[in-house]
Amino acid sequence: MRKRFFRILYRYQLGFVFISMMNFAMLVVIAAKSLGFRALPALAVAIPVGFFGVWLLGYFLDSHGRSQETNEQIFIERSPLAKEHYRKTDEMYEAFKNTLPR
Repeated sequence: MRKRFFRILYRYQLGFVFISMMNFAMLVVIAAKSLGFRALPALAVAIPVGFFGVWLLGYFLDSHGRSQETNEQIFIERSPLAKEHYRKTDEMYEAFKNTLPR
C-alpha cells in the first residue's frame, strides 16, 4: 500500500516537473521576444539547460533522500517496537481490506 502511494506521488511529481518546464519554455519565449531576440535559438539553449538542471537537482535530492531511507530501514530492523508497529499496521490493513465489498 505504501509503495503504491509513493509510486502515484512520484508520477504526479513528474507531471509537475513537465508543467514547470513548459512554463519555463513560455517564459523564455516571452523574454526573448520582449528583448528583441529570436525565440527559437533561445529555446534551443534554454530547454536543454533547464532539463539538465532539473535532472541534476533530482539526482542530488535522490542521493540524499536514499540516505534518509536507509537510516529508516536500519531503525526498523533494529527496533522491536517498530517491527511490532508495522506488524499491527499490516494486520489492521488486512482486516480492513477483507471488510471491503468485492
